[in-house]
Amino acid sequence: MYDNIGGKLKILAKVLAVIGAVASVIGGLVLVDINPIFGFLTIIWGPVVSFIPLGLFTALAN
Repeated sequence: MYDNIGGKLKILAKVLAVIGAVASVIGGLVLVDINPIFGFLTIIWGPVVSFIPLGLFTALAN
């Protein structure tokens, strides 16, 4: 369970970043129907913001 915990944290960080990016794009597409400005901002900035924790988790894993 505790073998190679750094590698497991890196994989977890990558998976969570991809899930966050996909969820923000889908959420942005839904928001485009309601408010186009917020929808496009979510599509553009959502994936960027979801990759920020990737660096934090990777630094923690090292």
